[in-house]
Amino acid sequence: MFVVNPFQEVKHDGEPVLAGESNASTSSDVITGIRNEKLSDTNIGDLINATLTTTEIDNVISSLSPGEKYSYIKHHFVPVCYQFPCTYMNGCNSSNIAIQRRLENRRILKMIVKTIVFCGRQCIALRGDHEGITTAGNPGNFLGLLCLIAEQDTLLKKHIDSPRDKRGHYLSPQIQNELISVIGSLILNDLQNEIRESKFYAIMADEATSHNTEQLSLCLRFVDKEKNVREEFVDFMHVHSVTGDAIARAILNSLAEKKLDVSGIRAQTYDGATAMASENVGVQKKIRDVSPLAMYSHCAGHCLNLVIVRSCKVVLKGIVHFHISITVFMVYAFEVIAHGLHRDDGYDLTDGKWSAKSKQDASGLLAVMTNFDFIVSFVTVYCILFHLDGISKKLQSTSKDIFEAYELVTEVKQTYSDVRENIEFHFRKCYDQAVRFADKIGVTPTTPRVARRQTQRPNAPASSPEDYYRLNLAIPFLDHICTELNEQFTGLSAKYSQLIGLVPSVLLDNSVQPLFENIIETYAGDLPSAALFEHELYRWKRHLQHKFSVNDLPPKCCFSTETATIPVTSCECERSFSALRRLNTYNRSCMGQERLTSLALLHIHYDKEIDIDCVVDTFAKLHPRRMGLQSVL
Repeated sequence: MFVVNPFQEVKHDGEPVLAGESNASTSSDVITGIRNEKLSDTNIGDLINATLTTTEIDNVISSLSPGEKYSYIKHHFVPVCYQFPCTYMNGCNSSNIAIQRRLENRRILKMIVKTIVFCGRQCIALRGDHEGITTAGNPGNFLGLLCLIAEQDTLLKKHIDSPRDKRGHYLSPQIQNELISVIGSLILNDLQNEIRESKFYAIMADEATSHNTEQLSLCLRFVDKEKNVREEFVDFMHVHSVTGDAIARAILNSLAEKKLDVSGIRAQTYDGATAMASENVGVQKKIRDVSPLAMYSHCAGHCLNLVIVRSCKVVLKGIVHFHISITVFMVYAFEVIAHGLHRDDGYDLTDGKWSAKSKQDASGLLAVMTNFDFIVSFVTVYCILFHLDGISKKLQSTSKDIFEAYELVTEVKQTYSDVRENIEFHFRKCYDQAVRFADKIGVTPTTPRVARRQTQRPNAPASSPEDYYRLNLAIPFLDHICTELNEQFTGLSAKYSQLIGLVPSVLLDNSVQPLFENIIETYAGDLPSAALFEHELYRWKRHLQHKFSVNDLPPKCCFSTETATIPVTSCECERSFSALRRLNTYNRSCMGQERLTSLALLHIHYDKEIDIDCVVDTFAKLHPRRMGLQSVL
């Protein structure tokens, strides 16, 4: 007799009950109904909670309809076999023994998959010095974790110590690679389905060098069915050349492999490198050849970086006399300061491994850092660039669209214009702070030597050190920042001007008459009916007059989705490179491309739920397996 555990929790009519709390009058009534094949008079919940012999279990399974059979096996047969395998094996026929073994095999493989998922999410290496569990040495994190789990699980321990088939251990590096690939493909399939449902998407790509190989990161931006703007990493690709043609071909091949329609590309965002941004041979040109509506936008983060670099390069040249390899000697300088190498005493020059050249360069760097010229320049640049701190962080958000980005840039431009108009007031604070710093190290504020014909640095005449640095440092620096902001963000202003009419604040302004003819003509194929666009826009305007929200866009207008799809930056690619640095370390530099991409998907999409049963089913169908893994449901 096979007795169901009276404390076994099962589902009965959607609510958890105990197996001994059946609503049937008696178990004999249920059995009688089964024996007389009067299944229509017996509720499936009563069957689940019945106490049956193994022969009667076989009769039940063969007599039930497909839907009832699924429910019975899932809630009655499978849980009990997991808890009482030995009890059930006594008296079962050969087919049920095979089912039991498949259940055990699936349970073992699930533990293996969960261990791989844990290592992948935590971005830790799986393999160690030795691949055998019984051999001496470090077996690696994967096998080590399995051995730790096996201490609390007798089934897994039995499989590790003495498997039924010694050639079916399923712990080898090849099996690891197959399972990692299956997990990565499942994550990618979910993303692909969401992108196909959104219809429109944008591509973001960037390239980085990792262990002498060029890795191209591909990320996609889209609006999901819940109207959330998302930027998702989808692929790492090894490119043998960094020309525009090679990178574009790699991107298009990757999209083709993922079965994503290139006609749905509505935007593309890269850095400003010639290979990416060139209108003749760049990636953006190659993509627009196959998808004409793929609007190119220069990454706003890179634009902001260019604003800072070019402004500092022009204005600070000749003011801060750093050595060309300052980054190398910065560490040396601090040790020089700590050990007193700039003096003759306080350090053993015989045992100290410092060459004369290193000491000379470090001492020179220290002299520059304690110069008032450097101090006032450093404080001024810090105070002025501080206004860019907020926008640099906000632009990295995945939810930002071009309207919000344009407002942020406009706000920063206005801030610098106000500072420029009141430069005396703002610079006086910077100068006073620089004087306090200089006083702490015994440096007196002075004006640099002024020559009649000065070519290496600014030479505007001034009556005091404060006036000199205001005229020759602060004002030119501010002017260059304002100029660079206008120049670098010209493309963003042009795109904003095309779609500004959809912004609620502009649409409700009766004094402004936005023109939509150009964009209607461009995106005529995306509109359900171009002739009805004006009517739809009128309804949207009426809606906003009663319920106004600055961030709202027309819900039924395709422009709302397309506008939200346009990326502001390619920061998601940069974030993927941060994951690549953690993943593709020196000890893992020989990792294959498929394994690298799958582990990156697993690590970057950390919170994504993974269906372990689906992983096992997919793995079982790849090749003939020594372990029976087919689902019994």
